[in-house]
Amino acid sequence: MSIEAGPFSNPYVLNELQNVAVYEPADLAELEKRTETINDAILYGYRKQRNDAAKGVISLNHHPLFPDDGVHTNHLIHQAVLVQSHNDLEGRVNQRADTLHAIAEKFTAADTMARVYIQENMPNLNDLRQRNMIFAAFRVNAFDGFKGVFDIDGTLTKDDPKYVYYDKTVPGTVFCDKHMATSRKVFPEVYPGGWGQVQEQFQDHFKLAGKMATEIRPGVDELFHHIRQLGGNISILTAGMRPLADGILSKLIHNNEIQEVRAIDLVNVTSNNKPPNILEMATEHEALFYVGDGGSDITLAQANLPISFFFALKDGKFAKELKKQNLVYFTYPDDENAHFETMKTLDQILIMAQRIKNGQHLIAA
Repeated sequence: MSIEAGPFSNPYVLNELQNVAVYEPADLAELEKRTETINDAILYGYRKQRNDAAKGVISLNHHPLFPDDGVHTNHLIHQAVLVQSHNDLEGRVNQRADTLHAIAEKFTAADTMARVYIQENMPNLNDLRQRNMIFAAFRVNAFDGFKGVFDIDGTLTKDDPKYVYYDKTVPGTVFCDKHMATSRKVFPEVYPGGWGQVQEQFQDHFKLAGKMATEIRPGVDELFHHIRQLGGNISILTAGMRPLADGILSKLIHNNEIQEVRAIDLVNVTSNNKPPNILEMATEHEALFYVGDGGSDITLAQANLPISFFFALKDGKFAKELKKQNLVYFTYPDDENAHFETMKTLDQILIMAQRIKNGQHLIAA
């Protein structure tokens, strides 16, 4: 990807960044201090550029660091590059039309059998969780295996609704966020010319931010290991930055059991557009389930996708949208049980699917 615009892609800022000492912070306090140092370098470089522009030494032909400088833009990389990336993804999805059609047929058949089963055996069923368990089990039974696709921020990590750790530990955030004041949807546009420029020099800093400044939800490691022991696969789909994702995942004992990670970096700027990514990740052989909490996950509830069932943070926006759309979903709590509860529910679904395969009567958990 060619980066020719962005708040930090001018020689003044880049020169100041090169003067920042490269070292590995020993703890979170040092990481936060070093973040401040890098932010100061960015600010100082940009002020030097503006001063030279005011003196007529140069013409100010770079995008401004601050939206109130008089020029407003959300286009910090060429739109053509962004559009091309999404078109490429859409093209790959279109080539999978036959596969996606086959998956849809499996869903139709499984859902028909689930409705018939409920009508014949549990005609008065009013419990939403039991209903969802039955539909999930019939869908899993339609496939040979299963795969879990996981969000990261707020799902694998404890919720940080105001993105506090970004501000304190991720260089450039206090500036780049000004370009995203109205929507985080422009993140892929802001990233390459903003955070991406800083990341080029301070790759380890970003990974350390993910590792030091976040807290993993209880049960994540155990859940991942359990899924692999049962023969399932694990993928990550996050709208966040790849180096931060790598840092967060490095905290897991069983991170080597993750088959695929999709996140925003200088090559991939499409992972925040989750529906087409799911369409590309789905296979005829695996029942795909998704685990999220909100934000970028909401679009998955609003599209017709080959997701057998969902897990969502209890009482969160994602869970409410899944309920509104009448989709098959379950919740995990925002406490010490978190993904231990996810693991328990997944086991119940798999046991029920096995009973279907064996021709046994179902007992909804």
